[in-house]
Amino acid sequence: MADTSLSRKKFLKIAGASAAALWGLAGCELNSIPPEPEPPGLNLDPDPRPNDYAVYLGSGDTALFNYIYILEQLEAAFFTRVVENPYPAMSEEEERIFNDIQQHEVAHRDFYKAFLDENGIQQLQFEFFSTDFSNRQDVLGDARWIEDIIVSMYNHIGQLFENPDYLNPIIKIASVEARHAAAMRNVLQPNSSLFIGDDIITPNGLDAVNTPNDVSSLLFPFVVENVDMSELPRP
Repeated sequence: MADTSLSRKKFLKIAGASAAALWGLAGCELNSIPPEPEPPGLNLDPDPRPNDYAVYLGSGDTALFNYIYILEQLEAAFFTRVVENPYPAMSEEEERIFNDIQQHEVAHRDFYKAFLDENGIQQLQFEFFSTDFSNRQDVLGDARWIEDIIVSMYNHIGQLFENPDYLNPIIKIASVEARHAAAMRNVLQPNSSLFIGDDIITPNGLDAVNTPNDVSSLLFPFVVENVDMSELPRP
C-alpha cells in the first residue's frame, strides 16, 4: 500500500486554510465552527483505481472520505447556483444566509479535497433537475431537504471509520451542517418548532440517521457521473 500520509505541517496548513475561509465571513450568525482538528497521522488506502465507467471511491477510510467529499461538492454546487441566480424578491437576510452557507460549503469541499490529496476523486458535475431556482419555496424546501439528508449522513458515517482519529474534523463540520439545516427551517417557518420537526427527530428524541446507501439513493441521482461504491464500508 502506498504511503499517502500527510505530515503535521501539511495538515495544519489545510486546517488553517479552512478556518480562515470560515471565520472570514463577516456578520455570520450561524456561529460556524471551522474544522481545526489535532492532526492525526494519515495513512489512507491506495489511490483510486482507474475506471472507464464509474468514479471509484477507493476502499476503507479513503472511500468514506471520498463519499463525504461528493456530498460536500453537491452542497457547494447547489448553494453556488442559488447565490449566482437568486430567486425574485430574495430578502437581504435570505441573501446573507445563502451567501454564508455557500461559503461554508465551498470551504468544506476544499477541506476534503486537500485532506484526500492524490487519493481524492475528481470534481464532479451535478444537475438539480427537480429544483426551480426561480421559485422561493422550491429553493428553500430543497435546500432544507439536502441539508437534512447531509446531517443524517454525518450522524451515521462516523461509526464506519477504521481510524477514530479522523472523527474530529468530521464532527466539527457536521455541527456546521446542522446549523445550516436549522437556518433553512427557520427561514421557511420563522419562530416555529420546524427546526425540531418530527421528520428529523425520532420518537426517542434523536436526530434522523441514514446509511450511505439511503443517502446515495436520494442524492446521487443529481450526480452526472456514475459512482462505484463497491468497496465503501457498510454497517
